[in-house]
Amino acid sequence: PQILLAMASVVTFWLTPECGERLTIASTIPLALAVYDLLVYSSLPAGAQLTCIALVGMLGFVFSLVVLLLNGLVLLLYYYKEPHFWLGPWHLKAMMLRYRQQGVWTRLLHVVDRMHVIELKG
Repeated sequence: PQILLAMASVVTFWLTPECGERLTIASTIPLALAVYDLLVYSSLPAGAQLTCIALVGMLGFVFSLVVLLLNGLVLLLYYYKEPHFWLGPWHLKAMMLRYRQQGVWTRLLHVVDRMHVIELKG
């Protein structure tokens, strides 16, 4: 079952990026593998050595996590429409500008809110 679950994570690449369940399926498979491993390990005797079933479980889990990260990257590249994405100096500068603008707007809204409260009290 562990190998089949790990291989089922590849099925997510057949789904189109518009499909909303793509990332959900890709994130559910590592969780299912973790739960399956917990159930299997609870019935096995404790030991210091790494068993074959534990190795298969870990490899399947790592493989499904890699597929999840690749799905996230595919969706990011599909939906991110800005022309300069590759984190060049201009992109970092634009990110800092957006962060500062967001802070300015937040402070402005707080000032307006305080003015409204003062107006209501007065």
